Amino acid sequence: MDKQKLLERCKYYKAEKFNPYESLETHKTMLWEYEKLWVEWTLAGNIGSNPLIGYLHEYINDGMELFEDSDQTPITLKALLYNRFNHWCPGPGFEHWYKTKYQKKVPQK
Repeated sequence: MDKQKLLERCKYYKAEKFNPYESLETHKTMLWEYEKLWVEWTLAGNIGSNPLIGYLHEYINDGMELFEDSDQTPITLKALLYNRFNHWCPGPGFEHWYKTKYQKKVPQK
């Protein structure tokens, strides 16, 4: 997938040089940073040393592989967000957070 296609999957990161949310909204600042890392790591490949592989294994091992699997967010980005959510907010709640705070809304036809 090329960079433009990856950026289309991001909610906050749009390839800006500097984080536009810095010092404005902490949660958007962090999500911008996570999406930026996701784009960089995805483009880098390096399967053996890519952190996304570990996050993906964690996500799948926790039974999350089918969670919102038909939305437009790639599973590797969800896995990164899941890992970071569990780092900052251990315990249940990712699904609710994702659906209410992060998931892109698809316009109704």
